[in-house]
Amino acid sequence: MYRNKFAFTLPEVLMTLLVLGVVVAFTIPIVVQNSYGRETVLKVRKAYSILSNSYENVSTKYGGISEWDTVSSASYGAKMANSILLGTNCGTASNLTTNNDCMPGCPKIYKANGGSLEVCTSSDVAKLMAADGISYAFQIEDSTCGIDITDNAANAPVNLKHICGTAIADIYHSKAGKNKNLYGSDIFLFYITSDGVIPAGIDLDKKYPYKASDCVKRITKDAFGCAAKLVYDKEKIDE
Repeated sequence: MYRNKFAFTLPEVLMTLLVLGVVVAFTIPIVVQNSYGRETVLKVRKAYSILSNSYENVSTKYGGISEWDTVSSASYGAKMANSILLGTNCGTASNLTTNNDCMPGCPKIYKANGGSLEVCTSSDVAKLMAADGISYAFQIEDSTCGIDITDNAANAPVNLKHICGTAIADIYHSKAGKNKNLYGSDIFLFYITSDGVIPAGIDLDKKYPYKASDCVKRITKDAFGCAAKLVYDKEKIDE
């Protein structure tokens, strides 16, 4: 008795491989893109969580910022450094032009369009790198925490009217190929308030408002108000 044996012919095998190759060629970039998007969101949220938890730890140990005898970038940075698991503590420096082991210098991250920005003019900035490779910089702009970023909006939360300064997180500082040194891409901005840490770009933020078009173009220009979008929204901004 003879049994029929079924097998693929060589042309059929080659055609199958060709189809699979085309599918993989289209699928891999999408998978990589989506993975990078998730990684960015997770890192920004992790940075925000670390900053918020450290702020609470510092407040528990030393009292609220308004209760401190001396409020400066140096004093705030030192207290935060003691509360964050460190890889390196670079201390303080005049603006961000030195101690670049922790975070790139001021011309690299604050002058993407060739101009100067308010956040680059501080007389001293505290910088550190956490053990997970995320770098932070802290700047106290008003020791009385009297900065209002809402243009005196009547319905604004109180903490948005009591900004002390800013915290910067460089989420890809130690990762080769992704350190673009642009806000909204690998550098994200947070406000230090008298009552906690808030991501820039929150509702009623008039200083660094969220602009969807800027966050999409952040590969080529600074986008300062993207942090709140990644921290609070479930949707991610396309890479």
